[in-house]
Amino acid sequence: MLRVVVLVLSLNFSQQLAPQARVSTASSCRHREQASRRSAAPTAAAHAAEDAKDVVVALGCFWLPQSNLLAIPGVRRVTAGYAISVSDNDGGGSHSPSFNDIGPFCEALRVTYLPDAVDDAFFTALLASNPKFRPTPAKPRYRAAILYSEEAQRAAALQAVRAASAESYVTVDELASFVVAEDRHQGRAERILAALASASPAKAG
Repeated sequence: MLRVVVLVLSLNFSQQLAPQARVSTASSCRHREQASRRSAAPTAAAHAAEDAKDVVVALGCFWLPQSNLLAIPGVRRVTAGYAISVSDNDGGGSHSPSFNDIGPFCEALRVTYLPDAVDDAFFTALLASNPKFRPTPAKPRYRAAILYSEEAQRAAALQAVRAASAESYVTVDELASFVVAEDRHQGRAERILAALASASPAKAG
């Protein structure tokens, strides 16, 4: 008799647990699906980043304009490096430039941006990132140029240069080669400002 009671109680207990188990399984599936969606989101963002385009600008020293360029809507990344245009590339493209041996290259910044940002205003903002700079023959490593890689960039750049009345010192030419600069030149302006801020005495409260 005792065995029968225990068996009946066991069956009743199992029947009560079964719906809870089904709910737990469904909940687990939902959590896995949500986790899968969260993990897919960065992948989609990475694909969007892959659709971004690059244009190279030379605006004097490549330290100064980096933070200003990053503030322009549509800009995703700014990389310091050494560039040479098709017009200047008289065999110079074979040179491996560095900060201490730049050769025929000039200091430049590769601006990675979203494709729909290309218009006259975008290139006007690029030029305005270091508005006081003017190139001089005495310092050929510092030039003022927009180096394009496609026709849409060239047309917008020319219009921006004309609108800024900068034809006398800003050239628009096709990019021949861009070489990424040493790590110490990436984000240099931000690091200098951060160092100055940390070195300055705290204001009295």
